[in-house]
Amino acid sequence: MEQVEHRFEECRAAAIDLGASSGRVIVGVIEDGQSLSLHEVHRFENGLVRHGETLVWDMDKIVAQVEAGLVAAAEAGATTCAIDTWGVDYGLVDSDGSLLGPVVGYRDARTEGLAAALFEDGTLADAYERTGIPALDINTSVQIAAQVRDEGPLPADAQILMVPDLITFLLTGDRGTEASIASTTQLMDASSKQWDRELLGRLGMDDAMVPVIRPLGSDAGEVRLGDHAGMRMVRACEHDTASAVASIGLEPGDAFISCGTWSLVGVARDTPLATPEALAAGLSNESGPDASTLLLANCTGLWIAQQLKIEMEESLGRGLTWQGVAEEVRASYASTFLFDTEDPSLARPGDMLGKLERLAREEGIEGDLGIAALFGSVYESLARQYAQVIERLQRVTGEPVERIRVIGGGSRNAVLCQMVADECGLPVIAGPAEASAVGNLLVQFCAQGAFCSLEDARRAVGSSLECGTYLPRAASDL
Repeated sequence: MEQVEHRFEECRAAAIDLGASSGRVIVGVIEDGQSLSLHEVHRFENGLVRHGETLVWDMDKIVAQVEAGLVAAAEAGATTCAIDTWGVDYGLVDSDGSLLGPVVGYRDARTEGLAAALFEDGTLADAYERTGIPALDINTSVQIAAQVRDEGPLPADAQILMVPDLITFLLTGDRGTEASIASTTQLMDASSKQWDRELLGRLGMDDAMVPVIRPLGSDAGEVRLGDHAGMRMVRACEHDTASAVASIGLEPGDAFISCGTWSLVGVARDTPLATPEALAAGLSNESGPDASTLLLANCTGLWIAQQLKIEMEESLGRGLTWQGVAEEVRASYASTFLFDTEDPSLARPGDMLGKLERLAREEGIEGDLGIAALFGSVYESLARQYAQVIERLQRVTGEPVERIRVIGGGSRNAVLCQMVADECGLPVIAGPAEASAVGNLLVQFCAQGAFCSLEDARRAVGSSLECGTYLPRAASDL
C-alpha cells in the first residue's frame, strides 16, 4: 500500500453522529498514521416526541446526551469533536441566544401538500434550477413557509440554525453552518454554495436570518464542558450523507447507497445537474466532500423495517434481533409481495404492520404474514427501489454505474446487500457501517494537521475499515 505522509504519531477525535433514531459519540484513534480504531463511548436513543399535536425533537435531552458523550470523549483523550446529523430541520434563535419554540421534526404533518402549493404560487417555482433541490414537503424552505403561515412572520432578530448548527451553538456559542447541511434547505445556490438571497426574500427572510456558511474543517469554538476544558469543535460535513461519502472516496463508475433510516442513492459529480430531466427523475443536488455535488434521490430506508420490528415485538410479546430477522429471511423467504417503498402512508409513524398487510392484500396475499415474509418483502422492495434510482441516474447523467458502495448501518445487513447486488446486477462493496462517523473523524484529523487532504486520510486508514463484497447471482441461483 502506498505510504501517506502524516505528521503525528497519534490523533484522537470525537464524532457526534446523531441520527433520527439514535445518537452516539465515537472516539477515533490513529496511533501509527495508518490504522483507525473506533471506540463508542456513549450511545442514546433518539426520536420525535409529541408536543401537543406537533412532532418535535427533545433538544434538551439531545444536548445533555451529547455533553455526556463529550465528557467521556475528553476523558478518552479526544482534543476535537464534530457533529453530523440528518438534514432539513432547524431551530430559531434570537439575538440573545434563546431558542424560540420547539424544533419541529420533518415527519410532522404541518407541511403536508405545501411544497406543491408553493410551487404553484411561484414561491418555489424556479427553486430547482437555483438550488438543485426538488420541491419536497420536508424541505427547510417548506417548513419555514408552514411556520410563517401558522405563526406569522419570523421575528426580525431570529436566526435559523440547522440541527447540527443549533447543537454547536448551544455547546460553543458559535453561529455558523457548513455547505452540506445548508444544501438540504432548498435555500442554497447549488453552484456558488452560498445562500440564495432571492429565495430567502420570498420567504420574508434576509441574510442576517441565516448563518455564514463556513469552510469544511474550520474551527467552531471551544466546547463548554466545565472541568473538561480545551476541546475544540470542528465543522465536518454536517449532513450525515455527505459525512458518510467522505469516508470512502468514490471512483469513476461508483454509485453509493447511504443506508440508514433514510436511504440516499446517488453519484458524486464535480458540478450540479439541475436540468428538467434531473428534476423529472426526482434527483437532488446536495453539497458533498471535496467540493463535490452529490446527485442523489432521497428514498425511504430502514425506517419501514425499524417501525415494523417495534410493532412485531409488541405483537409477538418478545424481542427480535436484526441478526435473528436476517437469519429467518435467509432461511425461508421466497418473494412474497413487492410494494412501493415511497408510498406516502409509510412515511408517517404508526401501524406499519397494518399498512404492510394492506399492501399485501392488494397484491392478493391473504392470511397472516410471518417474520420472513414481512421483512423479506421490505428488503426486496427497498432493493428494487435502489435499482430504479440507479437506472435513472445512468439515464440522466449518461454515465454507466459499474459498482455500488453501500455505506452506513444498512451495510451490516447481508440479506439486503445481496438483494441489492441481485436487483442491480452489479457488485456491491458494503461498508464501513460507521461511515458517517469515519468521515466526520477524517475531517477532524485533517483539521488537526495529521493529513494534508481527505484523500490522503482515506488512503491511510482504508485498510482498517471493514468491508464486504456481494456479487450478483444469476436468476437461476436465486
